[in-house]
Amino acid sequence: MKKVNAIYQDYLSGLQEIPPHLQLTKGCELAFSGIGRHFNTEITIDAIDYLKSQTANRDFLEKEKNMLKRDAHISKKIVRQHYKVFKDDLKDFAGLNRTYDSYISQRLASHPNTPPGEPFDQLIKHNGASGSLKTRCHDMRNLTIMEQQAQSIAIKKFYTSLRLLEEFEATGVLHRGVKHLHDQLKGILHEAKRMWESKIRV
Repeated sequence: MKKVNAIYQDYLSGLQEIPPHLQLTKGCELAFSGIGRHFNTEITIDAIDYLKSQTANRDFLEKEKNMLKRDAHISKKIVRQHYKVFKDDLKDFAGLNRTYDSYISQRLASHPNTPPGEPFDQLIKHNGASGSLKTRCHDMRNLTIMEQQAQSIAIKKFYTSLRLLEEFEATGVLHRGVKHLHDQLKGILHEAKRMWESKIRV
């Protein structure tokens, strides 16, 4: 957030131009005033919920409790109520849920300039495509600016889930169900990389 603020402050001072990908936000409604540890907490809570839905393991619940306590949050409900970016039609699209489960690899490979394995940090000009999100989410250019931001959040939640599993593996205590899930997510990322590389060769 400091970097974004600095860019706009320099722009107002006449020191530099706003980067092209941020110029695409001109005319958009500001959905939230800032991001930071609260936003990251919401990302992590959703990632933990996703992991809990995929495998039964109390370690995830304990990690969630410790994180809420560390970041001085009263409860998960409060975090979601105040810090969730999308609470409208894009809420599911900005998360990891069964509605878009089968599209995760496509979404990871959707950014023309960012390979799978890296978070999306640039907006792309919308090409005017229409239709359902399921038919458009394979290419960021098919998504509106707001939809791209929702997709970027979902991708961040996927990588957070993968990081949490890697932390468990590093402890040397990885239950069979959790190891299977870790292998599954690594397989999804591997498939996304294959998709992305095929796209850039065309």
